[in-house]
Amino acid sequence: MTDKSAENGQLAGANGQVSNDGTPDQNLALASISQKLKDLFKSEEQEPIPERFIDLLDQLEKAEQKSKQQAKD
Repeated sequence: MTDKSAENGQLAGANGQVSNDGTPDQNLALASISQKLKDLFKSEEQEPIPERFIDLLDQLEKAEQKSKQQAKD
């Protein structure tokens, strides 16, 4: 299957549409990229925090508390 716009030397936008002047519809391309990035970050946001990372944060908090206590003494 061939893309007629490519055969005519035109570039298609993210959804295959070509603007009247033959250039990609940049707004559609940017919207597509934006949506894909949002989907990627949303899926990452829903990932659980690894237990090892939580342990490291706890160790850091304890070290900071110890440092503050030593500074007071």
